[in-house]
Amino acid sequence: MTTTDKFSFQEIGIVATIATITGHTPDLSLQSGESLARFCFPDTPEIRQVAMAWAAGTVTVNAVQFEKNRAALYRRIRALRGC
Repeated sequence: MTTTDKFSFQEIGIVATIATITGHTPDLSLQSGESLARFCFPDTPEIRQVAMAWAAGTVTVNAVQFEKNRAALYRRIRALRGC
């Protein structure tokens, strides 16, 4: 994975937002020595636009779908950690 073809995030709020709006399911990794999971999306204009809107506080998402995606992301983290 290179930094030019992937976007990497550790904050679950932006990850759930991107997943909700774009429908993309991020790759998930947990590096030894790191306490936070890392989520990776492809570097596309759509994902860049959502990330920028999220950072600016101007993004709007379906709250129910956002919560479903966030819960699914937490479950994936727990499964990866073996909890």
